Amino acid sequence: MKRLLQMASVLLVSLTVMPTAHAQAGAIDMTGMGIYAGEEAVMDAARETSSTPARSKAKQAVGSFGYTPTTALRQQTVRNAAQGLQTQRPADAKVLERAFGPGKADYNQVYEGIIKGSSLRNNDAADALAAYILMNWMVVNNVQDGNAITVPVARGVRAQVAPLLAPKLTASGTAAQTGEGFKLQTAVLFAGWQAAIKGGQLPGFRQDVATNFKTQYHFDLAQFKLTGQGLVKR
Repeated sequence: MKRLLQMASVLLVSLTVMPTAHAQAGAIDMTGMGIYAGEEAVMDAARETSSTPARSKAKQAVGSFGYTPTTALRQQTVRNAAQGLQTQRPADAKVLERAFGPGKADYNQVYEGIIKGSSLRNNDAADALAAYILMNWMVVNNVQDGNAITVPVARGVRAQVAPLLAPKLTASGTAAQTGEGFKLQTAVLFAGWQAAIKGGQLPGFRQDVATNFKTQYHFDLAQFKLTGQGLVKR
C-alpha cells in the first residue's frame, strides 16, 4: 500500500477517467454522456428529496444502477484512463498503469475500503458518483475522520446525484463503465490524499483538489456542509 500511495501521489488530481465537455454556464458533463451537474442541479435535487419524508424516500431509490463487474472491465477502465492521459500527460499515464495495471494493485479493493460502513454499494454507478463527491468534500474541507460520512449523509448525497444519472444511464446501459470510472477516480484521489498527509503536502493538495473540482463542475465544495439531505449550503 505504501508503494501505491507514493505512486498515486504524483498523479495530478485532475485525472479524468471519462471525457468532460462544457454544455452551459454553470454546468459540466461529468461523464461525457450528456449528464450535466452543477451547483444548481444538485441543489434542485436536494430540494426535491427533502420536501417530504415520503418524497425523500422515493427519490433516494431513484434508479438502480447496479452491474456485475469483471476483471476485464476494471483493467479496461485503467487502460481508458491511461489513454486519456497519454497525449498531454504521458508520465501520469505510466504512473497510473504502474499503480493499477494488470498484476498491480486493484483499485476496487481500495474503493471497497473507502465505502465500508457508509451504506454505499460497490458496483452501482450512482453510489460510485456519490463516493467520488464525498471523497472530494472530505479533502477540500480537511475532514480526515471517516466516521463523518454517516449512513444518512451517504444516502442523502446518493439521492441527490441519482436523478442526474437516471435519464442517460437507463437508456444507454453504460452503468458499468460509468461506475468503474468513478471508482477509479475515487481510489486515486484517496491514495493521493493519504500520501499528501504523510508527506506534509496536505495544504497544497487540498487547494489543488478544490480548484480542480470547482473548475470542472462549477461547484465550490468549501461552501457546503453534509446533512441527511446531502450537500447543503452553509
